[in-house]
Amino acid sequence: MRYIAPLLLLAACSGKVVESEPPAAPQVPEVTPTPTAAATPDAATPPAAAAPTGSINATGIALQKQLFTNPARNEVFSPASISIAFAMLAAGAKGQTADQLYTFLNQDPATAHDTLGGMVKTWNDQGNEAPLTLAVANRVWMDGGLSVLDSYLATTRDQYGAEASTLDFRGSAEASRETINSWVEENTNDRIVDLIPQGSVTSDTLLVLTNAVYFKADWDVAFDVDKTEDKPFTTGLSETVQVPTMHAQQSMAYAETDNARMVMLPYKGGTADFLVVLPKDQTLSALENAMTPELIDGWVHAAHPTSVDLALPKFTLDASYDSLAAPLGFLGVTDAFSSQADFSGISPNEGLYVSDAIHKAFILVDETGTEAAAATAIVMRGLSMPPQATPFHVDQPFWFAVRDRTTGTLLFTGHVADPSKSTQ
Repeated sequence: MRYIAPLLLLAACSGKVVESEPPAAPQVPEVTPTPTAAATPDAATPPAAAAPTGSINATGIALQKQLFTNPARNEVFSPASISIAFAMLAAGAKGQTADQLYTFLNQDPATAHDTLGGMVKTWNDQGNEAPLTLAVANRVWMDGGLSVLDSYLATTRDQYGAEASTLDFRGSAEASRETINSWVEENTNDRIVDLIPQGSVTSDTLLVLTNAVYFKADWDVAFDVDKTEDKPFTTGLSETVQVPTMHAQQSMAYAETDNARMVMLPYKGGTADFLVVLPKDQTLSALENAMTPELIDGWVHAAHPTSVDLALPKFTLDASYDSLAAPLGFLGVTDAFSSQADFSGISPNEGLYVSDAIHKAFILVDETGTEAAAATAIVMRGLSMPPQATPFHVDQPFWFAVRDRTTGTLLFTGHVADPSKSTQ
């Protein structure tokens, strides 16, 4: 069985990010591990993750620790979407700006775009195989007055499938924002709406990079709708709420370690799984703070076919991260958002810097399967400012002339001593 790296990471507790339904987190209230010889071994043990998978997971886990700061909030975001968007940004970075971005991406600059671009191609190829849908789209949006290097457009197009579109940011900023948001909606099945908020795109905007990820898959074995019923759930605030909870008793991949218990629910097609992890003898926050890609890989490889009595809440989450600048700053990405930015690999003359980095994500889990979407936008402006205007304020008596340009003849001359009077 092929194994897809986690496209989205979520933590579900009490409270709100933005919710379409009452919040409910994954829960496995009663798990009784009983090894079953009839279970299919490859459903429990996927092959080792490829190098690009590891780098995206490392980036995602590091960023998760910056984003998941409130244990009372539901959270969901896409490490894949953010990694690919910032890889396109890194393709035009130079000097220390590039060093910071490639470190954040856990990539060698010499191979990063072959590696991450290859992941995009792999995801889209797998997404074309029914019954699973997985689509990753990228786009470069540039102002008509911005001169963008052909080499940069070639990298983003050839490696990430990102076509370049010209917009009139300077003349029609709001219409340009709406065009980009419409593209995002189209590429996420309308699950990500208004990605870029009003005010983020202005007449000073010169370039916007966008990524969109859409995923939809049915469970390999669907939950019986008739067995879904309200069950108690203890929230991140230690409150008890009643939530619609699905139920199934069947063989599935199960792992138990010193710090956690996990089940893996496969989707039809055998190329993706849904991981549900419960902390053991600690809080969810403590588990997340200790989380590493290696820890997740350890859970996955420890999973074995087991008869499990599973109770899992249905849930729908929407999350918005209107500015990634602060969390990325804690992870060392600082120059890109400042006057120190060097994006001369995109355009050598405009002094580009990142003015906004925005992310939204969505996930729905029910009896039939999972639908998830995410999008990232990186908005760029120029540091190059028009020359300081020389003041020429006519607030005192002045001389004037009407001059014929062709002959240089002064057709009229005069002076104004008091413009409030119309006669001598």
